Amino acid sequence: MDQRILDIAGLQRDTAEDRRLARLVEQAVYGILTWATAAEITPEQAVDDVHRACTPLLAPWQRRARNP
Repeated sequence: MDQRILDIAGLQRDTAEDRRLARLVEQAVYGILTWATAAEITPEQAVDDVHRACTPLLAPWQRRARNP
């Protein structure tokens, strides 16, 4: 799954840190989906939580996209 995340991110060359970030994103989303499928949170909350989790995690990729 981490390779799919890296492919979607469109990184030219991925680093060990990029692969680590992809794993962390995967783990965060998996946890959020677990809560959503157990009806502990609404789908809307799940979407909000994914955005909240991924924004700081993927900040390095956003910086890199602005400064290639």
